[in-house]
Amino acid sequence: MRYRTTVRLPGGVTWFLRGVAAGCVLLCVAMWWFAGDQPVACAIATAVLLGVAGVLLALRGRIEVDPENLRLTVVPLFTKTLPRAEITSVELSEVDPWGEFGGYGYKVRRGDVVAFAFSRGPAVRLTTREGRTYVITDPAAAELRSALGG
Repeated sequence: MRYRTTVRLPGGVTWFLRGVAAGCVLLCVAMWWFAGDQPVACAIATAVLLGVAGVLLALRGRIEVDPENLRLTVVPLFTKTLPRAEITSVELSEVDPWGEFGGYGYKVRRGDVVAFAFSRGPAVRLTTREGRTYVITDPAAAELRSALGG
């Protein structure tokens, strides 16, 4: 069974990141205003700051299941691919990313637990043959579990 969904950060976190991105843009404007006589430094700083702002505004998670793999993507940063043959157990759970993992996103805790947590609520906990546990939050966790064969 195939499954694909996009998960986003909670509204409050998204607005905070938008504020940080807006601050990056304002910092660029101020830099050109006050240090415009150094165009190379301003251009480099502008590229870096707007790059950071762009990543913050685009940040989201994508979960994809196909017959061979489970892919966890933090758009636009990276993708983690798990072969489905390596998954030994799948169970439903409830997750509080702040309480359990110290925040949202892709988190590695205690070396054997990996969180792909973009919201509080339903999640799938899966274990691989090597003993690593992945916690994946998804509002449709039951559908994800079914797609994984759990």
